[in-house]
Amino acid sequence: MTSHRLNEPADADTTPDLKQQREEIAATVQALAAKADVKGRVKTATATKAEQLQHNRAAVAGAAVGFFALFAIVFQLRRSRRKGKE
Repeated sequence: MTSHRLNEPADADTTPDLKQQREEIAATVQALAAKADVKGRVKTATATKAEQLQHNRAAVAGAAVGFFALFAIVFQLRRSRRKGKE
């Protein structure tokens, strides 16, 4: 059995690069921190839903205006046809 010191890699080809390991650990820590930040996630979700609601509200308002305009046109056409028949 051979003994290796902790600071000396057993084989340079099989040992991952220290810089790469640090980057992977940093990414993992950031992901865990983001997942643990419940308050931040709730704020983000709330802002997203509020934006969707505003968008939907504008779409519904536009559809309502279009519907009432169409209704007014149809009403005027029917009214003018009735006056023509009398």
